[in-house]
Amino acid sequence: MNEWQKLDHTNNLIYPWYSFEALENLKTWDVKKWTVFEYGGGYSTLWWRDKSNKVISIDNNLKWCNKMNLIHINNKKSYIEYPYVYSKKYNEKFDCIIIDGEPCEWRDFCLEYAIKSINKGGKIIIDNWKQDTIPILGSNNWPNTEKIIIDKKLHYNIYKTPSHPDWKTIIIDC
Repeated sequence: MNEWQKLDHTNNLIYPWYSFEALENLKTWDVKKWTVFEYGGGYSTLWWRDKSNKVISIDNNLKWCNKMNLIHINNKKSYIEYPYVYSKKYNEKFDCIIIDGEPCEWRDFCLEYAIKSINKGGKIIIDNWKQDTIPILGSNNWPNTEKIIIDKKLHYNIYKTPSHPDWKTIIIDC
């Protein structure tokens, strides 16, 4: 475990790798009955699988998908639209959608479909929000997401990790 990861002592799994302040918020949520969707899976998937009712997680890395039992999608359009297509097919929306993972340049296009796929009262978590230390996720690389937040007047909070120069996680209330 590195300095940016935290261990959940209730299940001995690594917490999802979000900013520390976002994790403190997450710890207050009752997620037992939640259906969760992840753009980009990993060790966070293990934590969500243990804590919530159902997790659908996609990734574009085939080796990672095989290791973590994720759905492999390497087509940008299919990746971005997946939660919406799933919701329509199964008539089921999500309580939480996490926008994370690779390729980073696809993240800015995910909110449009996440909004269409989330239950009223749900949460959308976007990690590495405007994180200039990751140039592809820097302040100028979220025009679609910012437009949707403004146009739909979405309520959100930005959580930072003080010991990191710019690591932020945004949580949108739907």
